[in-house]
Amino acid sequence: MRAKLAPVNNQYRIAYYKRIGMQLRLLRQTKGHSLKSVAAALNMTVANMSNIENGHNNVTIFQLRQLSDFYDVQISQLLVLEF
Repeated sequence: MRAKLAPVNNQYRIAYYKRIGMQLRLLRQTKGHSLKSVAAALNMTVANMSNIENGHNNVTIFQLRQLSDFYDVQISQLLVLEF
């Protein structure tokens, strides 16, 4: 029998998206990239990349893979689990 997972609190979900976005912004700035250059490399709009960094849009697994390749880091480094 499969174990049931507890429902995820919406506030927790929003906070998690914001933490991932903050991590992505910090990494982008540390590596010296602009929003425009990252968005172009990932074939997305600057607005979408900005919304991801601000925690307004959820980043997809595919986008995480693209970002990890672009920044040359492991996907796990993009996922911040501590609050």
